[in-house]
Amino acid sequence: MLYMFFLLVFVELYFFAMQRSCLEISRNAEIDPKQGRLMLPYWYALIWPIKIGKYYVAYLIYQNLGIWFALGCLAIPLVISTLMPIPHRYFIKYSIKKLKLMTALLTH
Repeated sequence: MLYMFFLLVFVELYFFAMQRSCLEISRNAEIDPKQGRLMLPYWYALIWPIKIGKYYVAYLIYQNLGIWFALGCLAIPLVISTLMPIPHRYFIKYSIKKLKLMTALLTH
């Protein structure tokens, strides 16, 4: 159960880093944040089932190991997401491709 929880946390943190990277790249390119969201891949919508799954597994942890253990598990990704540097190098190539596509669409 804990393995499943932390697997979901890892995937959620990957999606979080992707979103933050796209947001910062769009800010630097002076693109409206609403348009900047278009830089995210279409499969980014998978974040919602992952988030729901994480909280469901946290509920199961609460049922089996107690409230404090479950809250501790939920606090770990919160702290990591606060302190984690965003690795732009993993997302920059895809973001630049999307940026070029967006500017081509906006100029035509």
